Amino acid sequence: MVKPIGIFLLIAIFFTGCNAAIKEVPAPPGPPRLAPPGVKYIYPEESSATPTPVPPTSTATSTSSPSLTAPAADVPATVSVEKLADGSYVCRPAGAGPFPAVLYNHGGLGTVVGGDMLGTCRALAEAGYLARSEKRPETRHLTGHLEQVLAALSQLRSHADADPNRVGLIGFSRGGLLTLQATIEQPQSMHAVVLMAPAHGKNVMEQTLQHVSSIVAPVRVFVSENDLYQTNHVQIAHDVEDALSTAGKEVVLTIYPSYEDDGHELFFVVQEPYWNDLIAFLDQTIGRPSRGE
Repeated sequence: MVKPIGIFLLIAIFFTGCNAAIKEVPAPPGPPRLAPPGVKYIYPEESSATPTPVPPTSTATSTSSPSLTAPAADVPATVSVEKLADGSYVCRPAGAGPFPAVLYNHGGLGTVVGGDMLGTCRALAEAGYLARSEKRPETRHLTGHLEQVLAALSQLRSHADADPNRVGLIGFSRGGLLTLQATIEQPQSMHAVVLMAPAHGKNVMEQTLQHVSSIVAPVRVFVSENDLYQTNHVQIAHDVEDALSTAGKEVVLTIYPSYEDDGHELFFVVQEPYWNDLIAFLDQTIGRPSRGE
């Protein structure tokens, strides 16, 4: 017969072993804040005024300025801002039109909006562009989003102060994916395209890149080198650039230095180092309105 003290000793040893077995193991550290192997970078602040495209087979160029673009002397700083019932914004430069027009497509997921809709709309208008920031449905899936982008583009082009022959389209994250899709759908309607850290949309990007042959507008792709946490946006940007280059399209990929803890947040607001590059590209392609128009 086992004595009571022996029983208690066995029970103590048993529970000690159990506790040891279920002891929490510290989680491994997160991914290193480094760019993936083989990535080639363009650092605007280290490059010449005309950075070399990535890869060097691309012939288009982009420019940089040392400070945030201010309105030209003939473009008054005061702009009008209209908020639409669906949460979209339309921003008009002061003075007489018609103006080159730009549609901005935000990022985000569901109720979370990625990017500064109002700030981007206003900054574009201050730079001389009739701008629209489109608020899309608060759904996690993309069904119906492209149709809304195309409808917003149609409304912008038909605006009384818009020049339909000078239209730009810019998008961030999922808005970048939609911007690319809209450009494929209506290639003749686009004259300048900017994709900022475009998202894959659960592999929708891979399908989209199979149809870029219809694109005629020059394209710029922007991403920060540490935009790697939600997904590897650096690699997606390279995939977009590779597909467009292979199809013989005019494209320049610019990879900016790391931004804080998450490079995706570089495009949450209107700021340097990307904003002057964006405005310079629009000025070169669809141009500021002349006062005589």
